[in-house]
Amino acid sequence: MTYRHDSTIAIPYSKWLYFDPRIKQMEQNRNYAENKTKKVAWLVSNCDAENDRQIYVQKLRKYIDIDIYGRCGTKKCPNSFSECLNMVTKDYKFYLSFENSYCMDYITEKTYQNGLAHDVLPIVFTS
Repeated sequence: MTYRHDSTIAIPYSKWLYFDPRIKQMEQNRNYAENKTKKVAWLVSNCDAENDRQIYVQKLRKYIDIDIYGRCGTKKCPNSFSECLNMVTKDYKFYLSFENSYCMDYITEKTYQNGLAHDVLPIVFTS
């Protein structure tokens, strides 16, 4: 029993459900980027992840501004993680949602708890 889809008994800790099964797509009338002045934020404390996500971020920074908060960056968060997340939500259009390692079929909770739930679009780095 694991989160993997090929498990004998697959038990994901989260899944997407449609509110109304007849509706598969809805017109979006909200601009989530409106009034946001910064592009990409990454909140990170493990500076040497085994999947080398930090190398990917270094390469990505050649093309777009990425503000890195936490032990691995030059930006400092306010008093708590939740305050930092609120600041990211208010100011940034995108949030890097990268796990420390690769696991088949695993989706980090950062994707929907820190990103989608807070009106900032998560960018996911996975296998």
